[in-house]
Amino acid sequence: MGSKLSTNEKSENHCKPSKSDVQEFIKGIKPLDLLVFKGTGVTSNVIIKAEEWVTGFTDAPSHVEVMITKEWCDKIKTYEGISIEVDQPLSWGSTTLGKSISIETGGHVNGVQIRDLEYLITKYLSNPTSNVGYCSLRDNPTQFSPDKESLTHYLIRKDRIQENLRISYDKYHDKEYNNNPLALIGVMFPQFRYLRNVSQENYENYGNDGNGNKLFCSEFIATLYEDLGIINDMTDGVADGKMLDPRDVLPVDFFGPDADRQFVNAICNQPVWFR
Repeated sequence: MGSKLSTNEKSENHCKPSKSDVQEFIKGIKPLDLLVFKGTGVTSNVIIKAEEWVTGFTDAPSHVEVMITKEWCDKIKTYEGISIEVDQPLSWGSTTLGKSISIETGGHVNGVQIRDLEYLITKYLSNPTSNVGYCSLRDNPTQFSPDKESLTHYLIRKDRIQENLRISYDKYHDKEYNNNPLALIGVMFPQFRYLRNVSQENYENYGNDGNGNKLFCSEFIATLYEDLGIINDMTDGVADGKMLDPRDVLPVDFFGPDADRQFVNAICNQPVWFR
């Protein structure tokens, strides 16, 4: 006789989405598009409720990452015994969650990591109250627009993006997750940001290069998008030479509304949720 499944295993198998449905969903996601997640843990619920309270938006995610492929970042490596296709959709983000393992280490990582997107979505959705979605970039630099540029110009631009992603990979792939309470409170409540800044400047989780040595999820994505020019001087609607502070960016801010008014020009469309 076969072994009996536990109640949790039965529940997970019952809720698990079909492989074909997940693969079809992923087809709509382009490299560098924002991935959004709704978790059900205590921390996730606190983040969602805080975002709703601060912005008034009732469909906020608790976590964000970006879609990436090895085509766009050839520095991505895998641990022994695992191979990936050059166009295989992957998820790049900073997290402490153990939903799936890093394809680079074969284990759970506390910080910036790259995971298999199909497996991650399937694992996330095994909980019936969790959800996964994506927000398409309104101007995705990885896409070729024949009505706006020649193929030659696109290939030159693509090479530049790939080089920038190699640089970003080297800068962030070993960063730990920023779980400083003041950092997490400060991103939601501006009145705490002075204390947060002092805290980070006095401890080793803030680097001399101006980049935090520890990054929470939306902080990492905002930093990466700034490196790539997706977030730029005009994102806040004012051409004043000042970039927004990634430490002040909530997961919901990328597609608005934004209580800080830093994303006057939203860079992403509204979420497309799996369910």
